[in-house]
Amino acid sequence: MVVQLAISLALGVLARALQPKPDSPIDEDLPTPTSQRGTQLPLVFGRQRVAPVQAWFGARYSREEGGKGKGGALGGGDGIKTYYEQGWHHACVGPATRLYRIRQGGKAIFVGAVDPISTPSGATISCGKEGSLRVYWGNAGGPVNAGVASALGISSSWPLLTNFFWTPKRLGPSPQWQAVDYELEVRAQAGFLANSPAWIDATLTPSGTPRQLVAAVNGLPGTAKLSVQGDHAAEYQSGDDVRLSGTGADGDYTVSSASYLYGTGTPGVDFVLVDRTTIVLASVLSGAHVAPATGTVEKYLRSQDDGVNAAHVVAQLLFAPHPYGRGLRTDHWNLASLEYLGELCAAERLAANLTVRGTLLQAVAAILLDLGVLVGQDAGKLRFKEVREVDPDLVPLLVPDLKVRPLPQLNTSHDDAVRDRLIYSFSDRARNFRTFTLAISDDGRAALARSV
Repeated sequence: MVVQLAISLALGVLARALQPKPDSPIDEDLPTPTSQRGTQLPLVFGRQRVAPVQAWFGARYSREEGGKGKGGALGGGDGIKTYYEQGWHHACVGPATRLYRIRQGGKAIFVGAVDPISTPSGATISCGKEGSLRVYWGNAGGPVNAGVASALGISSSWPLLTNFFWTPKRLGPSPQWQAVDYELEVRAQAGFLANSPAWIDATLTPSGTPRQLVAAVNGLPGTAKLSVQGDHAAEYQSGDDVRLSGTGADGDYTVSSASYLYGTGTPGVDFVLVDRTTIVLASVLSGAHVAPATGTVEKYLRSQDDGVNAAHVVAQLLFAPHPYGRGLRTDHWNLASLEYLGELCAAERLAANLTVRGTLLQAVAAILLDLGVLVGQDAGKLRFKEVREVDPDLVPLLVPDLKVRPLPQLNTSHDDAVRDRLIYSFSDRARNFRTFTLAISDDGRAALARSV
């Protein structure tokens, strides 16, 4: 019996050993896991990196890359099996106002500063070999997400939802998605505070390296262009701010892209040396001198101190309707004090860059605590009151008529205290002769009460 069992076990091990091994330790047929049902989207304010909710994945396929075909041509056999898949990412409650970066595994695969004007909802963003995606900013009245409509059979523009649809995403030799996050900018809703700016701009400092313009082309965002001599494409990145001086359109502008062209044509035949960097602007340019242009363009160095006016965030979280806020009644609050708080935040540059994932009132409490602001009752309404150091020059002077007279003098005797209590200690037979104490007041009543 033991021999038969041993033989059967050996045959089982041998059968498993003879089975063909899979080409990949990861089952390529397993679907990509999505986020749990009921996962909440965050409210984002300012410039934040957001890890998306993974809503849907599908249409996976693979192909060989890096191999050599006939005659050594790339794309043939003996390459690496590479996977591609479509995916739908929900980023945050929209609308978002700008996308700065897309990171994969902590490494940037897209760097720019696209917004709903330069790249409207439904437009495609290229991430090079990592694939491409369509951006949907979450604004009302946007186009239908064609990818979702085709994959899930649901035709909707998905308003109030900033989302991205990969068409497709390159996964690499493994059919698993790496961690992807989006660096977004979202501004607070307008309409609650009127006396202060809703956004606090970053501090800009001129770089000190102005470049001489050789050409300038007026135009709308994405078509207006500046040209400088030499290769300076790496100096002017998408989203950078520049200053024009000495032109007919002096002022500050934002860069959309920059590219360098060494020359055109065929060397030795019709080659023409260009050696220019073209800077495309993300803002309107009008009134600039056309070629040959005069004036200079200088890049600004941007500090990382910009963000949403914190008072405007508080106003949205309190008064905006769901899903942007609690929708509280404004007549219960002293709005003048909130207006003043917005002006104070602008003056003190109290910019907010935060992600709200808990309750909205908890977020309001955390913001007010960070700002040093108290909320209390005043004439039947809730009033915001900042706590700041008092200016010594503003401390009121107390005239003699307002001073309080000295209080009556009290004399206290520190002599030895009079003993008014007696304590007796004796061995108690009923307690196995353990020490027992008895305390009585020494006021002459002990004899009368026959306590002893």
